[in-house]
This record gives sequence, C-alpha cells and structure tokens, in this order.
Amino acid sequence: MKIGSVELNTHLALGPMAGVTDLAFRQVCRELSGCYTVSEMVSAKALCYGDKKTPALLKLGEGEHPAAVQIFGCDEPFLEKGAALALERSGADIIDINMGCPMGKIVNNGDGAALMKDPQKAGRIVEAVVRAVPVPVTAKFRRGWDMGSCNCVEFARILSGNSRAGELLGELQQDTSMFRYDDLHRCHFWPVFRQFLLWQQEREYSAEEQNWLYGRAALYYELHDNYKNALDCYTRCGEYQKVSELLIKNSEVHPGLAHYDEMEDYYRALPREQVLSSPALMAGMSMLSSICMDYDASEAWYLELERCAGRLKRSDADYKSVRGWLAYLDIALPQRSVGDILSKLTNVVSLLSSKEIVMPEFSVTSRLPSIMNGGKDFCAWSREDDDLYRKYRIPVSFLLKRDGVALPECAIAESKFEKGEEISGRMLDLLGRLEKIQKKGTPDIEFALIGLLVRLRIDQGEADRAIEHLEALRERFQRPDCQRFLPNLDALMCRIAMYQGNDEAVDTWYREKAPRDLLKLRVMLRYQYLTRAMVEIVYGKYQEALLVMAPLRPYFKAAHRVMDGIYLDLLTALCQFRSGDGGWQASLRAALDTCRDYQFIRPVSQYGAAILPLLEKGGWTADPAFLDRLTAAARKQAAQYPDFLRFRGDLPEPLSPAEMNVLRLLCHHKSNAEIGEILGIKLPTVKTYVSAVLRKLDVKNRGAVKDAALKLHLI
Repeated sequence: MKIGSVELNTHLALGPMAGVTDLAFRQVCRELSGCYTVSEMVSAKALCYGDKKTPALLKLGEGEHPAAVQIFGCDEPFLEKGAALALERSGADIIDINMGCPMGKIVNNGDGAALMKDPQKAGRIVEAVVRAVPVPVTAKFRRGWDMGSCNCVEFARILSGNSRAGELLGELQQDTSMFRYDDLHRCHFWPVFRQFLLWQQEREYSAEEQNWLYGRAALYYELHDNYKNALDCYTRCGEYQKVSELLIKNSEVHPGLAHYDEMEDYYRALPREQVLSSPALMAGMSMLSSICMDYDASEAWYLELERCAGRLKRSDADYKSVRGWLAYLDIALPQRSVGDILSKLTNVVSLLSSKEIVMPEFSVTSRLPSIMNGGKDFCAWSREDDDLYRKYRIPVSFLLKRDGVALPECAIAESKFEKGEEISGRMLDLLGRLEKIQKKGTPDIEFALIGLLVRLRIDQGEADRAIEHLEALRERFQRPDCQRFLPNLDALMCRIAMYQGNDEAVDTWYREKAPRDLLKLRVMLRYQYLTRAMVEIVYGKYQEALLVMAPLRPYFKAAHRVMDGIYLDLLTALCQFRSGDGGWQASLRAALDTCRDYQFIRPVSQYGAAILPLLEKGGWTADPAFLDRLTAAARKQAAQYPDFLRFRGDLPEPLSPAEMNVLRLLCHHKSNAEIGEILGIKLPTVKTYVSAVLRKLDVKNRGAVKDAALKLHLI
C-alpha cells in the first residue's frame, strides 16, 4: 500500500490515540507486527509557541519508519507553521491532521471533529499544510459531526480533491469494518464476519445454550415485528409450535399489516394437515396465494375454508370466526371485483350487527396513499359516487370500524378529484377531520388523506408545499407501527421531486430505495414499480421501464385494477412514443377509452408536458369534447411543470459510439494506453476521443468524467 510517495510494506496500521500511542507503546506494536504507526496528537499552537513538553511527543523510535506524526488545531497559519516544525523535529514520513477527535476540550476550541462542521475551512487547512511540507499529508475524520450530519463523503472530496472519494470510502469501509451500515442508525455484520461468529458460537456454546440464545433472539424479533428473523430463530431452536403461532398471528391481520413477503417460505413449508386444522391458516394461505397471483390455489383454500364452515354448528366455538373469515375473504381477496362486494356488503353488516360473525380488521389502502386505488380498485363506484356515498356511508363506517373514520368523505373527494372536479371545499372539510382520524382512526386513512392533499397541491402548481406535507407526515410515521408506509411515502416524494426537477432526490431514491428484484413480482410494491418506471423514462431507459411494467399487466387485469391499468397504458405509450415504437397509439387509445368510460381527467393530465404530444398526435376521435378537456388539463400541468418526465440525458452534442466506448473505459479509470489496447486504436486517436468526451460533458479533467456521466445517466 502507498500513501503518496511513501511505500508501506504492511497492511496493518496503528491508529493514533492520545495518552496511548506514546513511543514505548508504538515500539512494542512495531516489534510484534511491523505495523505503520502514528504518534499521539500534538497541538500546532504548542509547537509554534515553543512548548517544552511537546517535542517529546514527536520523537520517533529507532527504525520507526515509515511513520506519521499527528497535529491538531483550527487556525491555518498555526497549522501551516506547526506542520513544518513537526516534520523538522520528528523526521516523520507523513503528516497527519486530526479532524476526528470528539473530546469536549478539543472540539470546544474548534479543533478535531469540530472541523467537520466547516468542510471548506478544513479544505483550506489541508491546502496550507500541503504547502508547508514536502511529505504526504493525511487527515483523520469521522462519519460526521453528529448522527444527523453524516458528511464524510463530501468532506473527503473537499480534502482530497478526488471525485471518487465516496467510492473509495465505501471500498475502505467494506475492507476494514465488520459492519455494513444501512443508515446512520442501523448496521449489519458483513456475511464473512457473521459466518465466523456463528462458527465461533458453535465451538464455544453447547446445543442447549445455543437454543436458549436463539429463543431469546426470536422473542426480541417478534416483539419488534421482525417476523422473518423471529421465524428463523424459532426454527433454529426447534420451537416449531411458535413458528405455527406466529404464522397464525400474521394471518389474522390484513395484508397492509401482514408480512406475507417475508413469511411466504414458512407458510409453504407447513404440512397441509396443519393448515387444514386452523381456519386462520387456511384464510392466510388463500390471501398469500392471491397476492402471489396463484388464483387457483387461492380459491382452493377458500373452498377448504367453506367446507370447514359447513361442518360446524352454531354452537361450535369456531363457528363465528370461520364465517367471519369467509366474509372477510369475499371482500378482501384481490381477485374479487368491487361489484361482488356491494352485493355482499349489506349482508355482512347485518351479520356483524347481530353478532353472528367475528371479522378481522380491514385495510382499504394496503399502505398506499389512496382509497380509490388502494387495497382494492374502487373505480367502478366512481360512476355513482354520490348515490353510493348516501347509501353506504354508514354501513361502511360500521364495517371498517377505526379504518372507516372519515373514509367515505375521503373516498368521494378522491373520486371527484379524478374526474377533474374542484374539491378544495371537500379538502378543507377533510383537514378539519384530521385530528379525529389521528386519534380515533388509522394511519392508513391519514396517509390516503395526505396523499390526496399532495396531489391537489401538485395540481395547483404547489409542489413545494406538497413536499412539506409529506416531510411532516414522514416525521410522524417514524414510529414503529407506521414504518410500513415509508416505502410508498418515499416513492411519492420521488414523484414530487420529478415535478420539482430535483434530480438529486430522484437519483437517490432510484439508487437506494427503488425495488430491484424483477424476477418475482411483489404486488404490494406496485406503486414503487410504477415510480421506478417513471424514473427510468426520465433517464431515457425506455426498455428498462417496459420490463419493469410488463409483469404488472396480468395482475392489474386479474385483480380488476382499472386505475393502475390506466397508468400502465399511459407510461407504456410514453415509452413507445419516445423510442419510435408505432404501438404507442394503441396503448394511448386503451388508456383514453378507459378514462372516458369513467370520466377520469387527472389520471391523464397529471403527466402534463410529457403526455401532451401524444394527445395531440394520437388521433383519438372517440370523444372530441372529452379529449379537449383532457388536453386543457394537461396544458395547465405543463405550464406549471414544463420539465416533468423530460429526458435528462440530453447533451448539446451527443457522444458518438466510439466516444461512448472511451467514456465507459474512462469511468473504469483506464489509462490512455489501456484504452488504446482494449479498443485497438492508436494513442493519438485515444487522446482525441478523450478530449472530445471531456468537452461534450463539460468537465475539466478525467476525474470528473464518471460523476458527469452518472448525472446524465450515460452509464
């Protein structure tokens, strides 16, 4: 390993520690391991003022090379002079600057980790020290000043001037730390360390002791709703009855609260006889099969539950619950259309009123910011929204209990909004009910209400206010019982960022939070899949967007998801239009035909400037008056957000295929000679291509090429 020009013939380094790494300690460590050593930290001011105790701290042992001495301070002149004095008196090979010490007596003077609060100042200090000494200069710093300001990547870039600093820090952390950080508050062991610790555990503990450990861990995970790890630990310690109990417990809550994705393998592993012995497990298997789009299996388990109900008498203990499960599945199963629900709703309410059945709680939204397009698609009810509101408002509120608080009012407001009507008055009424929803209702309805408010704000040209509402809601939803909403909430924030033109926020969501596994469709993530497709349209990755959306189409059809089908057809048409596929007109026609059938305006107009060219060139003639309404609404959105879904990768002068090849190699940090060898071209030609790439990307050096290419989504 090399630090600047200094060759380190070791992979071990002794970290500088005040009061610990004195000369004697360093000599012992050096003799035992041959490690690279760094002195205790020395005050630059003390050096400049000639403090008598300081020189002893700088003394290096005989043969203690390569080695560094560490200085600290916050004043450029003192650090510049102090670095020169430290080098002169120690003969060190490297000067290290302490920018990471968190001790109060250090940071209170602006030294150590306090410098992380002012990266620009830290950068000037490094420049001053580099000017003062002819040896390499390093800096010790932390992940951030505190848990709320993790700025180590920005800090490293400023100190080093290297645009790859973040990438290098990631590699360094992976190579030197046993932890993988998910965020500032959560981390996991890297697999190799975890495997080692598990191996060590088997050597040190008896089977009984290990079972006790796994049992305690399982209980911890269960209490924190981490069912996947709880089931794993219960299985490891042989608590199979607890596995069954946990699966039953999961079956007794609605899909919005349940953990079917994490628990699917455990459900599948249950013996059929065990499932048949539990009505809750039969209902759970029916719902799981439906979520996994295995509708035949879902109906088969429903029939088994029906047979179970047929064998029971009114006096049996399970009679009410089994009939309640059947009524619940009739309403909640994705393949059941809302037309079927209406015919059964009155009967279910009657049975509940007479206490003939016991039903689990529902979720109308399934973690989504919508009621009309939440757990079920209620577009069919939109045609008669006023009549249905009057007729079913009270029964629905009774049936859904806490989830029914303000639900009818929110649902009819959303229906009117989708049809392009003015709902500001309705929204004021709903916001007046917000406190009641928070106290007596559920976070599901709160999310749906705020989701509607956000869409109204966007429609009014107030995307900045919309993001403020969501940021406040996100803060409220940090509590454990609401974190299930965060993935869809973050996807909604990404959509707003696209309206705002906030490319950085869009990139961050796509890189860190967008669903990645396209081989197995998870229908509960459909909102995130569609958001990912929208981002890929912005990136110009039209085939990628189509691949993301393709598995959704059979599900939308089977589950009667009208609204999602409209979105899918419009985004498909947009991909086809921009990639030159003539099939875009058929996709657009399908979306517009559906919208006309339901008189929906905003599912189309929300795409504004992106959809306008298609509306103008699509040749849809089924209803010219309706098309005029759609176009007018889309123009309004386009005027407010002219760059929404605009392709971000446009260059004033596009790169040629040869230049793209050179760009990819530059991003892999290949030299001109290596590029020439790989592409089979001469060095002068390589230099010409490299110059053209730098000019077209508007960057000054090779180090900035990768960042520019990533920002433009060229790689």
